[in-house]
Amino acid sequence: MGGCLAPYCPHRSLHRRGGGFNLPPSGSYGDFSDADLPPGSLSDLGMDGLGLILFIAGVVLLLALIWMFIGSVLQFVFVDCLSSGRILLTRTFKERSGKGVRLLLFNISITLIFLLIIAVLALIFFLPVMGGTSPGNAMAIGSVLTFVLLILLLIIPLALIALFTTDFVVPVMIRDDCGVIAAWRQVIAILAPEWKQALVYVSRKLCLGLLQPSSSCSPSCSPSSSSPYPS
Repeated sequence: MGGCLAPYCPHRSLHRRGGGFNLPPSGSYGDFSDADLPPGSLSDLGMDGLGLILFIAGVVLLLALIWMFIGSVLQFVFVDCLSSGRILLTRTFKERSGKGVRLLLFNISITLIFLLIIAVLALIFFLPVMGGTSPGNAMAIGSVLTFVLLILLLIIPLALIALFTTDFVVPVMIRDDCGVIAAWRQVIAILAPEWKQALVYVSRKLCLGLLQPSSSCSPSCSPSSSSPYPS
C-alpha cells in the first residue's frame, strides 16, 4: 500500500459505520460548570445590567436638561427678536443664557414640588389599602379615583404657572432685567387688580389651543384681542 493508516480513535473523530455515526461518549466533552467560567461572568451580570440602566438614565436626563435649557433661553430670544425686529440668534442666545438658567431652575423647582405633592398623596391614599386589600375592593377603587382626581386638579395650577411664566414673566424679566421671582411679583401686582381680565386671557388662550388644529377660529378667540406682554 502507498501509505499507512492511522489507528482509529473514537474520541477524536466520527466514524461512519453502516450508515450511522458513532459519537464519542458524553464524558469526553468535559464538564462545563460555573467554576470553569471566568470569575464574575455570572455573578456580576445583574450589577452590569443595573449599571447600564443607570448610564442610559443619566444620558437621557442630561439630554433632557440640555433640551430644557435651550428651550428656556429661546423664550427670551423669541421676545428679543419680536421687540427689536432683528434676528440675531447667536448673540442673543449668549446674552440671555443667564436668564435661561434662572428660568430652567425655576421650572425644575416647580416640577419637583409637583412630584413631591404627588408622592405624598400616593402615600396617603395607597398605604392604607396596600395591606392585603384586593384590587376590586371598594376602598381601593375609591382611593385610586380620588388620587387621579386630585392629580387632575393639581395639573390646573401647574399649567397656569407655565402659561403666565412664558407669556408674562419672561417679558418682564427682559424689560426690568430681573430674576424670575422678582418678575413674578410684578406680574402678580399687575394681574391681581385685573383678575377678570386675566381669566378672560386664560380662557381665550385655551380656546386658541383647542381650535389650533382646525383652520378656522371664532372672532372671540382672535389673538389680536389681547396681548401677552404687560405694558
